[in-house]
Amino acid sequence: MTATIPSVISCQELKDLLQSSSQSIAVLEADLGKQVEADFKAGHIPKARYFDQLEHTTPTAFIPRGLPDVKSFEDYLTRLGVSNDHHIILYDRSANGFFAASRAWFLLKTYGADKVSILNGGFNAWKKEDNEIEKSDESNDSAKEGQTNNFTVKLNEQMVRNFDQMVSNISLDKDNPERIQVFDARPPNLFY
Repeated sequence: MTATIPSVISCQELKDLLQSSSQSIAVLEADLGKQVEADFKAGHIPKARYFDQLEHTTPTAFIPRGLPDVKSFEDYLTRLGVSNDHHIILYDRSANGFFAASRAWFLLKTYGADKVSILNGGFNAWKKEDNEIEKSDESNDSAKEGQTNNFTVKLNEQMVRNFDQMVSNISLDKDNPERIQVFDARPPNLFY
């Protein structure tokens, strides 16, 4: 029987998982664009793949970081060696290790990934604890490694709201129990 992996895991827990073959895990270094992929190649957590969340998105003035096309997203994760059977562990290189990883968590949950965790402290915590770092010049394409399972999107429509739904929500009386509290997590320069 395999143990349940918590939603937020420590570096030691990830290290133990990497040394064990009892759990099917996929480790993804999450970011928004290709700008830090060179840093990833220079050194990353062993077995990790670089996960560009903007891959297959079409930015607009209104939605600069929208959701990727479903079919392209399925193909992308499959090429990264991720299937629906994997427990996905995310990390990033931000100061606290959860800036891009938290958005990646939302994206994966929206597209139906059931088992997703974030590494507490991200890459910086991993390095600080003097854990092994792996270098790589090769592409992220891991389909050549014999993966037989694909990632299939199972869209969770409860994770996304469209413009009309947001307008309808804010037009409800503030005491209406159907009104949903909305938080905008964008930085001030993107809040308009």
